[in-house]
Amino acid sequence: MTDVVLLNFKVTTAGTYLISIDHVDGLFSGSQDVFLRDNVLGTTHDLKAAAYSFASEAGIALNRFEVVYQMPLAVHAPLFNENAVVVYKQNGNFVINCGLSL
Repeated sequence: MTDVVLLNFKVTTAGTYLISIDHVDGLFSGSQDVFLRDNVLGTTHDLKAAAYSFASEAGIALNRFEVVYQMPLAVHAPLFNENAVVVYKQNGNFVINCGLSL
């Protein structure tokens, strides 16, 4: 699953600007990739590799940039055998499955 965060910005003076990552923590401190998509130029840049440089006129830019990263959480079917118990939440209730048919 991909997560996308829209970035809006305001530029008071036309010029060249940088978008970079100051520091990371949590899941981003490992091998998690973080990309910046420039919707005006149609490019995608790896922010963990380097800062992104772009030119802009003065004004407010809505939806020009998006921060994009893959959600690392994956749902896998559990291995189920005679020694396994699976517990999950469904419709506000906890379900416990021990593999027995009633």
